[in-house]
Amino acid sequence: MTEFSVFCVDTVTPEERAARKKNNSPGFPVKFKDVEVIEDTVACFMIATSGDPLPKLRLYKDGEVLKYDDRVKLEEAEEPGHYDLLINHVRRSDASVYKVVASNIYGSESFSAKLDVVEEKDVFHGLDAGSAPLDFTWFRDGKNFTPEERFKVMFKDDEDTLALSELI
Repeated sequence: MTEFSVFCVDTVTPEERAARKKNNSPGFPVKFKDVEVIEDTVACFMIATSGDPLPKLRLYKDGEVLKYDDRVKLEEAEEPGHYDLLINHVRRSDASVYKVVASNIYGSESFSAKLDVVEEKDVFHGLDAGSAPLDFTWFRDGKNFTPEERFKVMFKDDEDTLALSELI
């Protein structure tokens, strides 16, 4: 019987190790920001993570681990590392600071955002029913946006809607 000894030697330089950590550590290409939602509606927050291996997520509400139930869910999207935090029938008690932490073997990254909950009547506080029609400017990725053929602006009574006929 022949015996073999195997030795593993890490020949990675400190610079290479730092580059691997930087390239593979967790990140958030998409994260939600502070938002105000109307009570008894649905709040949906998109989260996208990056890192190799893909990081594990932990969510917190006011510093406590977020508890999921039939109303509060974290759903994994089709694309790996993409998630939706859904809060159905938003309540005043959902108003809070939410923190998302992504961790893998190379480290962790986090962000926080505040959710405010308002009553529907508070949304347009200060607008007179008899005032002139409002002029809306649409934005996409923070820049002025003119709807193209796949987008349609619909004006109906006192309501304006941007309809997306096809998602990219």
